[in-house]
Amino acid sequence: MSGAPEPTDVLIAGWFPATDDPIAGRFVADQAAALLATGRVRPAVVSFEPFPLQGDLGLRQAAVDAWAHIVSDAARDGSAFAPQGAHGPDGVPIARLGVPHGGAHGAGRTNQAVHRAAVLDALLDGLEGPSWPLLHAHVGYPEGAGVAAVARARGIPMILTEHATYLDRLFADPEIRGAYVEGARTAARIVAVSGVLAERLRREFPELARRIVVIANTVDIAAFRVVGPAERDPDELLWVGYRREVKGMPVLLAAFRIVREARPSARLRLIGRSTTDAEEAEWHRLASELGVAEAVSFEPPADRAAVARAMERAALFVHPGRNETMGIVAVEALAAGLPVVAVDSGGVTEVLGSAPAEFGALVARQDPELLAAAILETLQRRGAYEPEALRAHVVDRYGAPAVAARIADLYAEVLDEAGGHVAGPATRRVPSAAPAQALDRVVVVGFDRAVLDTSLAAFPAWVLREAILVTSGPAVPGHPDAVRLPDPVHADLAALLSLEGRSRGRGVGGLALALPRWLARRWRRGRLVGRVFPTLTAAIAEAVSRSGTPRPFVVCLAGIDVVAAEPLRTSGTIVIAPGGLRWLGDRRRPGPDAQTPVASSR
Repeated sequence: MSGAPEPTDVLIAGWFPATDDPIAGRFVADQAAALLATGRVRPAVVSFEPFPLQGDLGLRQAAVDAWAHIVSDAARDGSAFAPQGAHGPDGVPIARLGVPHGGAHGAGRTNQAVHRAAVLDALLDGLEGPSWPLLHAHVGYPEGAGVAAVARARGIPMILTEHATYLDRLFADPEIRGAYVEGARTAARIVAVSGVLAERLRREFPELARRIVVIANTVDIAAFRVVGPAERDPDELLWVGYRREVKGMPVLLAAFRIVREARPSARLRLIGRSTTDAEEAEWHRLASELGVAEAVSFEPPADRAAVARAMERAALFVHPGRNETMGIVAVEALAAGLPVVAVDSGGVTEVLGSAPAEFGALVARQDPELLAAAILETLQRRGAYEPEALRAHVVDRYGAPAVAARIADLYAEVLDEAGGHVAGPATRRVPSAAPAQALDRVVVVGFDRAVLDTSLAAFPAWVLREAILVTSGPAVPGHPDAVRLPDPVHADLAALLSLEGRSRGRGVGGLALALPRWLARRWRRGRLVGRVFPTLTAAIAEAVSRSGTPRPFVVCLAGIDVVAAEPLRTSGTIVIAPGGLRWLGDRRRPGPDAQTPVASSR
């Protein structure tokens, strides 16, 4: 008597929730969880964690070469995959792999895709047994282009899901467009998360039109509780996402000024963040200039539970962005019984459907007066919306079980075309053994102080608990035992990090002028490397001795750190982690009382 078919093992590559950004890539995590719940798919995830390359081409390439060995070693010893992410779903293993960011040999304009391909290749080389029978990449560049290179070389079928709103920018660069096209041609299917995005891809690549299918992102409808008007704040407008111009922030604030004139009790709640401090300051300035600052709440990013609570309280959700591939947050609002007022932006337009007035309102363009009028009209008839009907509108199209079933069917179809499902003992099993080395006294290396300070500001304190830092510059607040470089080394380190690459001389005359400069740079570089790197490596060795841990994990934040730590790795003194602080966060995972900053990518 035969049992149920063996689940399909699939390796998914894409953004994934992390300790510094629990909402980024939530659509990938939700989809993986839903696929696992079908019993038909056994997903594992690779999510790339970029780190900067620094110095001249030689230093950059040294970091790239070392990194491939580090990732392969991690695959062999079981430290590449965590059983699940710090903010990921239960039962979905995650390999948070560092990936170099920047030019190196053979990695120019498309270096992001080239480095991803090399890192994924190193992972597969290090794992024993067969590869995954199917690869699934999210976004065409850089993830899709990188995964496609590996799929072609290894003969593994691949599916590509496109979500990106920035395709015009990608396609404007001929080299990046070429990499995108090559990756798209490799994919057995190209999944667009909305009809409008599918049409965009068909226009761009008519030769690939027959491979393009539409399957929406998975939305965890069950995470949102339906709430009726009586339990809501009748004057609160809600917006969730990045506070950016393209997301409609100036239009929303200008429209809210008009709403306040007609309805002085109205308030606007903004949950999310800007991409820079200067951008955030601009929105505060604009709110003050418009005279609505006292009624606008600029709140930090929130995790899903907090967003769900906000959607249970608000009277209306406002979605003013001009270009959305789908608009997950609009689906979530409807799942909570919350009407949506949106600008016609493609993806959200599809969410509201052919009768948007039944679920809120749709505004033809980003115009403050039109948006304000739609908000006021929808608030006036707020009691006419049936919360259960709003939720029912999105359950079948976007609910996790329905979408996961469609994707599992697609997997089966592609594998059948490729020669059948690979099952039983030949399927890829993700190593589940924890690393032999303890994670209680890791060493974190960030010689580039700007990189370290940025990381410290982004990650919750529990990630760096008991970590020994190695860096340059002044004392590090909260880390009195940090190992710091001697002051005389700082200038040499800065010079090493700022080294340029090759000469740009032209012709015979240009070469005659450039050669002496090149020789001088080589001589200066040799002196810098000879002075600086022994000191850097010695600083790491000192931190290792303080850790009291045999062969501790060393987490490197940038390319210079990898090169400096490499002699200790090759001698067997340390193990270099295959990722950065996101990798460490997945390994440690927050306790129930951990205070973690959260972020939104909506």
